[in-house]
Amino acid sequence: MKQEKLIVINLVKDLIVKIDQNFINFPKKDIELKRSIKETANSILLDIYTANTTTNLEKRVDLQERVIAKIKYLDF
Repeated sequence: MKQEKLIVINLVKDLIVKIDQNFINFPKKDIELKRSIKETANSILLDIYTANTTTNLEKRVDLQERVIAKIKYLDF
């Protein structure tokens, strides 16, 4: 895995890898929950990359707030 300059990106990538490792033996009945968690983690990573590359400050702040909300959702 390529190391990025932003620490947050590296942390989210590590989270995605750990999700895959820890959910291997996840019960079949909770497959939907596993899929939702993985999708949210991937969405967080995409929003971080988008916020990092945009030049529009208002859009960047909006994306950062969205990332924070998604992280809080995962922590729920």
